[in-house]
Amino acid sequence: MKKLFAAALLMLSFAFPAKGAEIFGIEMGAPASKYRVEGEPLAVQGAMRMYKIVPPAPDNAFPGYALTTYEGKVVRITAFSKADYS
Repeated sequence: MKKLFAAALLMLSFAFPAKGAEIFGIEMGAPASKYRVEGEPLAVQGAMRMYKIVPPAPDNAFPGYALTTYEGKVVRITAFSKADYS
C-alpha cells in the first residue's frame, strides 16, 4: 500500500504543471527563494537546480523533499518515502 501511495504521489507531481498548482504548500512556478532551501544545490544542469527543502505543509509519510527549479522558479516537487531511504 505504501508503494502504491508513493507511486500515486509521484504521478501527482507531474500532473500539476500549471502555474498556481500547489502540493505540500509549494506553488509551481513560484520563486525558490519563497521556500526554506537547505544549503547548496544537490544537482545542477544548465539553468536547472535541485535543492533539498523543508516544505510549508509536509506530510508525515515523507521524511524528505526536494524541488527542482528552472531559472529560479519551481518546476518539480519530489517527496521521498521512508522506503526510499532503506
